Amino acid sequence: MIDQIPTILGLTVAVFLVMAIGGSARHLGWLTRKADEGMLKLCIRVLVPCLIFRSVVGNPAFDDATNIYMPPLFGFVSVALGTLIAAWIARVTGRFTGMLSAKTYCSFGVCVGIFNYGFVPLPLVENLFGPEALGVLFLHNVGVELAIWTICVGLVAGGLSKDWWKHVANPPSITIVVSLTVNFLGLAPYIPEMIDQVMRTLSAAAIPMMMLLIGANFFDQITGAGADATDGKNENLWGTAGLAVLLRCGVFPVLYLLAAAMLPISRELKQVAAIEAAMPAAVFPIVLTRLYGGEPRIALRVTIATTIVGLVTIPLWISSAIGVLGLQDTLLDAVVLPDDFPPESKPPKATGPDSSSEATPTTTTPANEAAALDPELVELDAQTIAGLKINTNNLIESNSLTGKIRQLYKRYFAEKIGDQLPNPSPRYAVYHNYQQGSDGGYALLVGGAVEAAPSDQLETAQIAPGKYLKFQAAGKQPEAVIQAWRQIAAYFSDSPHRRAYRTDFERYDDQVPETVEIYVSIE
Repeated sequence: MIDQIPTILGLTVAVFLVMAIGGSARHLGWLTRKADEGMLKLCIRVLVPCLIFRSVVGNPAFDDATNIYMPPLFGFVSVALGTLIAAWIARVTGRFTGMLSAKTYCSFGVCVGIFNYGFVPLPLVENLFGPEALGVLFLHNVGVELAIWTICVGLVAGGLSKDWWKHVANPPSITIVVSLTVNFLGLAPYIPEMIDQVMRTLSAAAIPMMMLLIGANFFDQITGAGADATDGKNENLWGTAGLAVLLRCGVFPVLYLLAAAMLPISRELKQVAAIEAAMPAAVFPIVLTRLYGGEPRIALRVTIATTIVGLVTIPLWISSAIGVLGLQDTLLDAVVLPDDFPPESKPPKATGPDSSSEATPTTTTPANEAAALDPELVELDAQTIAGLKINTNNLIESNSLTGKIRQLYKRYFAEKIGDQLPNPSPRYAVYHNYQQGSDGGYALLVGGAVEAAPSDQLETAQIAPGKYLKFQAAGKQPEAVIQAWRQIAAYFSDSPHRRAYRTDFERYDDQVPETVEIYVSIE
């Protein structure tokens, strides 16, 4: 865990430096308050929805149904319980902290309970864990916002506002629903490349623009603190700030991580929890308490104190969380892949089981020449393979942003699936459930041969009995396998044999790493 702290510290400092630039721009008059409203609308209505759409659509994390309902539930409960616990503790300790009225300890509870769930965690999740966890983070935040506009507003204002639901049904939330619908209907492959490019460009601007705005508004809150009203009953600055730091930067991260470790949640949600647990109090409660009759000065104290301390505690908590939740091997720079790991996605029909003779020509290399094209006709019995599975097609795999195969292999090695199998070697990559021959979707399962699935978390695929042509791809991997599939496509374009599209598979033997066997079912 110690080795990870410099990397996490660097990412954390970078986030706060971007916020500091926003604050400096405000101070110098480059980013004026008049520009805030337009920039905020642009972010919330255009840039952030583009980022969400590209993070959710085609995200293999949502092949797991629990990643659709558990993240918002987890986010809602964490904020609701945190707010109620903090308000109760503030009430019990009121004579030491000066929070003696319902207005003060309810405001304190809301400010401590709402952690910085949005734009500070985004770059951390993306840079540490990648796009799959980023998509889950957005769903988690739907639950957080629901808790804010129900539990938190109700606590500060003494009841729900009439239009609370409008705050939850915002453009980002609507985009999440649309994105999940696109996934459910299988429409991701049909999104035009031009539209994807536009969204890619716009989404790249979302995080930096929001960080600049947050920094500018944080600067406003600090310099304009004297303008916030107070009832004069809370003058214990250090007592309020100290209790906030103790809870938000000390107690609550422990509770958050205990819940993440004990509950049956997905790997991606654990990754989100590792980041969110470390977050200081959010800036938004300052505005919330002002709008709904709370104590803005308490909110300001909580936010400033936990943010300053957070510069030190955020890297420590994230590093600890990665160890506690067993996420060391899921960090983007921590997964060491074997030599035969599949490469980045290639153009359609250039590689894989659906390759055709239209494949892009390549320059001949020793690895290409090593792919033997003298197939052996074999008869195979049925065999069960257990492991991890995805559903995909060539169009999805043609785009590195939507391609699932590389992520599948990354999960396989990061989660040490081979250790759960009685026969991890040889490893099989089974292509099956073909929809329309070479033009439709297919399923890919990576795993090992079993009698039955060793756990509920693993899926199975059947290698169909029948006739197969056995090819060999010998040489440097994965280049030899790539070239072999291209040559296999050319072979079937002028061959008496016809592909059956039942099951095809690659067989990787750790004892002979330079040679991969490819079996193609024939009629």
